Amino acid sequence: MGQTHPVAALGLASGLLVAGCSAKGLTGDRICTEGATTVASRVYACTADRAQANDAAEALLDLGCQLGEGDTAGEQVIDGHLSCIEALDRMTCDQVELGLADPTAWLAVDPSCAGVYGEAQDTGATP
Repeated sequence: MGQTHPVAALGLASGLLVAGCSAKGLTGDRICTEGATTVASRVYACTADRAQANDAAEALLDLGCQLGEGDTAGEQVIDGHLSCIEALDRMTCDQVELGLADPTAWLAVDPSCAGVYGEAQDTGATP
């Protein structure tokens, strides 16, 4: 089974915002893909360039997903994920342009995004 290309699934993220309760069964890799789909949607809305939208989605995924493929979304992860998705969906075209130049700028649109994307931060705590 092939993976859905971000621009091909542009309507996917908004469906989750409406039906947030159904997000509980999402796995970590799907959660990260949802954010990439939202970025692709915003980039396409601002540039009308499908290739650039797909490249932007890949750039976000290339930052890394802090959630494992088999991780099932818990309440806290769902809340953070939806906050991040909503923030990414509200990005202005100026914010999109910043992210095209430096994809880490997308993580700054909402503090919750840093909990989903990028390298896991070492808290210094010991088990």
